[in-house]
Amino acid sequence: MKNQANNTENLHDILDSFSYAMLVTEHYKEDGLNARPMTVVDVSADGELTLLTGMDTQKVDELLRRPRVDVTFQDGMRFASVGGTARIESDTDALREHWKTSYDAWIPKGAEDPKVALIKIKPDRGEYWDYKARTFFEMAIDKAASVFTQKDFDADAHVHGEVHYSSDRSEERRVGKECRSRWS
Repeated sequence: MKNQANNTENLHDILDSFSYAMLVTEHYKEDGLNARPMTVVDVSADGELTLLTGMDTQKVDELLRRPRVDVTFQDGMRFASVGGTARIESDTDALREHWKTSYDAWIPKGAEDPKVALIKIKPDRGEYWDYKARTFFEMAIDKAASVFTQKDFDADAHVHGEVHYSSDRSEERRVGKECRSRWS
């Protein structure tokens, strides 16, 4: 359990460092996936991701039909991936709470614009690779030590972690139905 707690803390620290991500959705008209860059609005303590979107977009249509998503992050030698269930929230108070003046470039009417919403993603799994955390010199020392100790050298041992959040697939089905009926 200690490893899970450490991995969760490491993943959340890494996620907090990103301003942008790629949201991957399932295309509903044909087989395949769609990915597009998104602004990261917030990462909550429990790992829930919040992204900003316009309502009149293909991604919203895709999320209403198939709420399972993956969100990928990359900056230099830091990488992360979070999979979960997305829902659309049109909450002006929440938009005001998270609003930054930089969003005005995309959404000039601000948080009160009825065509803007938040995408909330409840994670069920996450994974990270933080090669920035280890220098080449540190990895070389570990490799040399493995020769003397006759233990296998694993370059990912200190830089990679997985997190499994509690997942309830019935929540995914409920969110999908609720979103479809609300925005249809």
